[in-house]
Order: sequence, then C-alpha cells, then structure tokens
Amino acid sequence: MLEAGRDWGVIYDLLESIGVEPVLANPLKTRAIAEARIKTDTIDATILADLLRADLIPVVHVPPREVRAQKNLLRQRLWLVELKTRVKNRIHNIMDRNHVGPPPAADLFGKAGRRFMDQLHLPSPDDRLLKAHLELLDLVQSQIGRSEEWIDEALSQRSEVAIMRTLPGFGKVLAAVVALEVDDVHRFPHPGKLCAYAGLVPTTYASGGKIHHGRLLPSCNRWLRWAFVEAAWIAQRHSAYCHA
Repeated sequence: MLEAGRDWGVIYDLLESIGVEPVLANPLKTRAIAEARIKTDTIDATILADLLRADLIPVVHVPPREVRAQKNLLRQRLWLVELKTRVKNRIHNIMDRNHVGPPPAADLFGKAGRRFMDQLHLPSPDDRLLKAHLELLDLVQSQIGRSEEWIDEALSQRSEVAIMRTLPGFGKVLAAVVALEVDDVHRFPHPGKLCAYAGLVPTTYASGGKIHHGRLLPSCNRWLRWAFVEAAWIAQRHSAYCHA
C-alpha cells in the first residue's frame, strides 16, 4: 500500500510490474496517521497495515496508464496557458511603468495590438525586455498549438469527450478535462457522489435540528471543479436557458 503523492504513479507501476497488487490511499483521509502524536516511519507503516487488514483504507481511484498519459498531455496544455497569462501580465507591467497609453486596438495581443507593440521604442532596458517577452509569448503560443494537436490525436477515440461537448459551455479542452478526470462514470453509485467528488456541493453542518450550508467542499478534484465552473460562466453567456 502507498499514499497518493507527487510520484505515486512511478511506484505504483513498478509494484504492478513485479506482480504486486498495490493499493493507493488518500493521505488526507487517512486520519489515523495525520492525527498521531508520535510519528515515525515504523509507526506509520504499522498503522497502515492494520487499516489495510481491516479494510478501512480510503482508496483512491487509479485510472489506466493510457488515461494517465492523456491527462499529462492535457495538463501540459493547461500549464502552458497559465504561463502565457503570466507573460502577458509582465508585458502589461512593462507598458504601465513606461506610461504607454492604450493601443489603437481593443485587444493588446491581437494583430493590431501586436503591431503597436512591435513599433514601440521604450527606454533601455525595457525595450529589450519587451522584445524578449514578445518572443517568449510567441514560443508559448506555438507550444500551446502543438499540445492541442497532440490532445486531439490522443483523444480522437474517446466518445466521452464528444458527449461532453454537447453540453452548453464545454469546448474541446473543458470536455477533455471532465472526461479524463471522471474516467469511468460508473464508479460513482449516484450523481450526488460525482457532484461531491467535483466539489460542487456545499459543506453541511447539522445540529439540534438546524442545518447550515457553508462554502463548497474543500477536498475535491480541483481539475473537475475548475472545468465545471469555467463551463458554467461560458454557458450563462451563450445559452439562453443557462442565462435564465
């Protein structure tokens, strides 16, 4: 048995390759270890063995290797988009500290806005920094395009992605995120379990006949929650039904 962590997949696959049937535990829910006053590797291993023998281990779903590989492709694309946003923010910072007025274009990073920045003459060293950031932005954008080609190729046979794209607000990226993170929808006994797994239900406190609903569940699949929230914002703008 091993706990889910940064490199759990490497150990999991290694154990499987030598004929061992590994069990992947959720470390946040293994409270017997988290609340222990005395923590050593020997004590932790003993407690885990006792929990495993009593069938009390909170098991984490392990997708097939193919699905995990597809997730890596998708997360590469998401990371590149985050990097692109950071580069754009740094470009805005360069423009602001040089008191550059708004460009003659609605989108600073559109064609007209890009021509405007290419023709700017800023004092040194910001002139060099702006050019370097624009080159980096082009490189990241090209890598995003390449990663999208890889994703399209890898997910071309997954019918779940096509099904998700029929829902308002879901494009090819958000649909792919949901399809891969859910994996086998039949592992959820009813829709409420899937909603809780995605972190889309509120925390509930009940005492003395009074029920109070708080913020969304803190422990969830963050990728699923992000995808559904983003899709909801898009859907309410483009779907009359969702907007109403």
